[in-house]
Amino acid sequence: MKSLIIIGVTRCGKTTLAEMICQKYHFSKIEQDSLIIAFQKTFPELGIGHWVKGSSEKFALFLFNWLERLVRYTYHHKTRYVVEGCQIRIDTIHKLMDHDNFKIVALGYPNQTPESMLAEIRKHDTENDWSAGADDEKLLWELDEYGVQRSQEILERCKELGITFIDTGTDRDKKLQDFVDNLETFLQ
Repeated sequence: MKSLIIIGVTRCGKTTLAEMICQKYHFSKIEQDSLIIAFQKTFPELGIGHWVKGSSEKFALFLFNWLERLVRYTYHHKTRYVVEGCQIRIDTIHKLMDHDNFKIVALGYPNQTPESMLAEIRKHDTENDWSAGADDEKLLWELDEYGVQRSQEILERCKELGITFIDTGTDRDKKLQDFVDNLETFLQ
């Protein structure tokens, strides 16, 4: 069975799906956010960080080089990984990833409005989510700029590249559970 890369827009269920997969299948989870924060704190001179121009490309080169070696050196242990985050564009992932050992699934809410997504996010917020502390106005702006529009772009690109897309704007919990229940078939 292959490992999985989960991509998508802000607050679409990437971490939730990754945790569900880890719990059921014992995959090892890799959070792009954690790696980026480590780069920011340890090697700020590299210019890898949130909201840093050109960071995504640099980070992508590191991530996929590292994943290739990680899979190669843990292959005999049959370790599987679930990598989740939204820092790298779908075209870059598709170009750089090891297609023999990884598959991609994308999440988003292309058919929603920022207001409807705010209501959905508030329904799923936990104290650990960054959005729990964000005010509604800031979150609405982010959902408009990086949520709904970006979801539509990702959906179109997924269609072109033949990548599975899950619309988490409605029935999110059921759609994520269905995906987890059928993961072994998906990753063949």
